[in-house]
Amino acid sequence: MASIQESGRSPERLLEGKVVVITGGSRGIGAAAALEFARQGANLVISSTPKSENSALQVVQEIESIGRQALWVPGDINDPATGERIIQRTVEKFGRIDVLVNNVGTKADALFVKMTPEQWENVIKTNLIAPFYVTQAAVKLMMRQRSGSIIFISSPASTNAYIGQSNYSASKGGIDILAETLSKELERFNVTVNVVAPGLVETDLTKDLPDKKINAILADSPTGKLASMENVTAAIVEMAKSDRTGQRVEIW
Repeated sequence: MASIQESGRSPERLLEGKVVVITGGSRGIGAAAALEFARQGANLVISSTPKSENSALQVVQEIESIGRQALWVPGDINDPATGERIIQRTVEKFGRIDVLVNNVGTKADALFVKMTPEQWENVIKTNLIAPFYVTQAAVKLMMRQRSGSIIFISSPASTNAYIGQSNYSASKGGIDILAETLSKELERFNVTVNVVAPGLVETDLTKDLPDKKINAILADSPTGKLASMENVTAAIVEMAKSDRTGQRVEIW
């Protein structure tokens, strides 16, 4: 993949006309990243559950107001057919896919001894198994194109243990090693695979965390405060532009 210097385009123009797919794109990090990609010239496909229709369509409207094209694909990300449908709809509308951001995630915190099978399985399904479905569908197309960028959203919890988050940490640790493995498998096809691991960001997923848990997480932060949404989205966009693969960056 050409570097920024070799491409003949400025960094700000590298995403012009590119097609970006973001799972969980109706709110939080996914929505913020979608808007930043649009501001830098990309067209967007966002996916989310049908119940988030209002917020998803609002994101689509904002992207279109910037002058870019956008498509919302509703569905249950835990259904294998949804991953295939997201990529199929993307190809039908845009003919290709340049960037996939695996952003969708959930949590169900509990002490391990009290954790229910449903809490364990739901987090593992959404955070680790669902990305397999959509990524495999995207990879097949990117290999044929011989180009593409895959970005996984992980967490410092993949390398730091926090009480009550065994399921979440296990899922994000799985994402880290999945990304590393894929980076090696896909490098010869000119497909980069990288990880952005945001620290604690104020989103719907974190707003109900108790102060004790927030303080425990911030104790690992070099800044001692929440990560800014602007820094997180900037890191995601820069990963999409990068010609390097196998990177993992934490954002605090």
